[in-house]
Amino acid sequence: MNCKRMARLLLTFLLYCGISAGAQYPGQSLPPGGTTPPTFPDDSRGPSSIPPDTRAPTAQSPSSEEIRDQIQQKLDTQRGLENTELNVAVDSAQVTVNGVIQREAQRDLVLRIVNSYAGEREIVDRLQIGNAPVADQEP
Repeated sequence: MNCKRMARLLLTFLLYCGISAGAQYPGQSLPPGGTTPPTFPDDSRGPSSIPPDTRAPTAQSPSSEEIRDQIQQKLDTQRGLENTELNVAVDSAQVTVNGVIQREAQRDLVLRIVNSYAGEREIVDRLQIGNAPVADQEP
């Protein structure tokens, strides 16, 4: 490398270092440790009403009864499930769906709806395709 180019490179480097140091700390020396101290916005509103070490309350999950009602309402009003008798039972561990459907596509639709509300609960499929079973009748 020639001397002029080396001198120009060194001068540029020194100029850059001087400008960046002056821009960060105009009229001040570097703080101990050579790092920039943190800055905080001027808060004229005063202290917050919630201390910073508290957590927001967690959202409560819906009860089994609420989930059952939501699923049943959706099944009762879902297009494509007309003329079906579907019943849903929900507890803390599982969602059971009973009823008679006409086609396999309806089973898929019912299970998608149930799955969208079930959360971590197991889904028990007791759907039957065809006519409802005839109860034992006495002669």
